[in-house]
Amino acid sequence: MKQAKRLISLVAVFMIVFTVACVPARALTFNPDFEIASEGAYLVNLDTDTVIYEKNKDKQFCPASLTKIMTAIIALENCEDLSTKVTAPVFVFDDLYGRNASNAGMSAGEEMTMEDLLYGLMLKSGCDSAGTIAYYFCQEDTASFVKMMNDKAKEIGAKDTVFADPHGLNDGDSFTTAYDMYLITKYALSLPKFEEIATSYYYELPPTNKRGEDDSTRYWTHTNSMMNKNSSYYNQYVKGIKTGTASKSNIQNLVTMAQKDGNTYLLVVLGAPTRDADGNRQNSTFRDSNKLYNWVFSDFSMRSLVDLEEYVAEVPVELSSGNNYVMALPGEDVLYFLPEDLDLSTEMTKVPHLNEEVLAPIKKGDVVGTMDLQIQGETVATVKLIAANDVNRSTMKYIIYQAQQFVGNKWVRVALIVLGLLLFLYLVFTISYRMKKKKRRRRFR
Repeated sequence: MKQAKRLISLVAVFMIVFTVACVPARALTFNPDFEIASEGAYLVNLDTDTVIYEKNKDKQFCPASLTKIMTAIIALENCEDLSTKVTAPVFVFDDLYGRNASNAGMSAGEEMTMEDLLYGLMLKSGCDSAGTIAYYFCQEDTASFVKMMNDKAKEIGAKDTVFADPHGLNDGDSFTTAYDMYLITKYALSLPKFEEIATSYYYELPPTNKRGEDDSTRYWTHTNSMMNKNSSYYNQYVKGIKTGTASKSNIQNLVTMAQKDGNTYLLVVLGAPTRDADGNRQNSTFRDSNKLYNWVFSDFSMRSLVDLEEYVAEVPVELSSGNNYVMALPGEDVLYFLPEDLDLSTEMTKVPHLNEEVLAPIKKGDVVGTMDLQIQGETVATVKLIAANDVNRSTMKYIIYQAQQFVGNKWVRVALIVLGLLLFLYLVFTISYRMKKKKRRRRFR
């Protein structure tokens, strides 16, 4: 019985762990009282994988310089030593000539470490850095490097993304979505050094063979104005990660990370117009990002979803010596990131799943089931249900139960049938033998 009880508990625990582990980022719908100009957006709380806001998350846009996030991924995964010296080739500058490319101010023949190149890539949005990185791995065969980028995108799950180059200048040939850029950036954040590089506002490039101690171009700052204290877009909680402007499409993109009150967020905004209704230049990505961040900072918090003292259900218990049931309580609290004004009493549904067979004895705290917590029809968490008190076992009921289990066993039944047949055959044989013996006695009288 102890083994059976342990097995039931282990199965219940496994169900809880498996259910929680398999729940992807939850797409609940939370709508702010404002609109954003960006055509696509995706905002996630990374600590709980809660999707806070989305807009046209699967609509394709030109990624522009957001492409460089993938270039950084390829570099970080394929360069074992970031202190490796890399020389900028003439080929890269010939390729960028006349294309109005953003750059890190590199010169042909300049030597930098791979780490320097990554800072130039992510902070200055250097197309020269991107081209030099691609050249380091694939020489003039840029198509091979692009294949590495697209293969990695598929591996990550960014199924609606296509890259055409390592820097994002080919506006009409590259495509991505807000959701895909979230997946790509989240993956990049899992790699050593990426977050450190991509969220730095300032980097001092060591002197190179082309730049001396007094060269002002050695000091790089991030293109994300939300990190600039002198900018009207400044937000002290925002970190990096990448800006992007598509010239042909006249749109701007932005991926940022933010941290406040112990929560970490990742926000992608795509397809923001570069001009307002009057034709004046604007940066809607910064404005939209600030709107969304300020909304989530003020209106959301981690909230408790369960009351550990609330009786959830009556669980039938077999073989008990007294009450044939036990009350079930939530076995653990669940903290979830939600709007502060969300009424959990009406918006959340609790769906208990009780174990089919619960046998006494039961100890207080034993697992007797699970409970799904649903908001807007979406299961946001699954918690274990535990017994609120002990339930003793009846010795007589246990003996009867064991007998029933013994008799009900398939192989026991087969053995009993075989034994019955053998007994029947034995009786037939015995009776037949005795009848023949009596006949012989009569014959000799």
